[in-house]
Amino acid sequence: LLLSGSFGICLLCCFKKEYPGMSPGCCLTSTKIVSVFLSILATLACLLACGAAILHLVKLNGLECTPPRVRNATCSCRLKSDMASPAEPVLRYVDLNCPEVEGVLTILLIMSAALNGLGAIIAGCYCYLHWSTRDKRPKYIKVRTTGNPGVGLDSRPIYNPNSSNR
Repeated sequence: LLLSGSFGICLLCCFKKEYPGMSPGCCLTSTKIVSVFLSILATLACLLACGAAILHLVKLNGLECTPPRVRNATCSCRLKSDMASPAEPVLRYVDLNCPEVEGVLTILLIMSAALNGLGAIIAGCYCYLHWSTRDKRPKYIKVRTTGNPGVGLDSRPIYNPNSSNR
């Protein structure tokens, strides 16, 4: 997402507007292609990370973790109905204790899902902007002038130093 955004900023800052008859150039075209590719990749990666965080949250919500309120123990989480049976845990957090799993990890997963969802929306909008402007070039309209060269805007001075004629 960061790499995609940096290519987008490069497109905004480093390349001037295209004028009629001016070819886009190899550098601009290749930068646009890389920017589109990276933004599509960023959209897919953010969607995947958001989905994984949501699935982890849903799975963690249906589990009961043991031992509760113990600070220096590995947290093992099982299905709430399987607490009586000594089966293998569904999830095992070796480096986290149960208060951290139920508190900090849950908050981190919620924030990860929210921010990755926001990143997917922003990267998707950027992809849409690239797609919707792919064939649009700036159009320049001719300025209307009179047919007589001595008549029209050129026939009177723009500034009259004689202020008495006003």
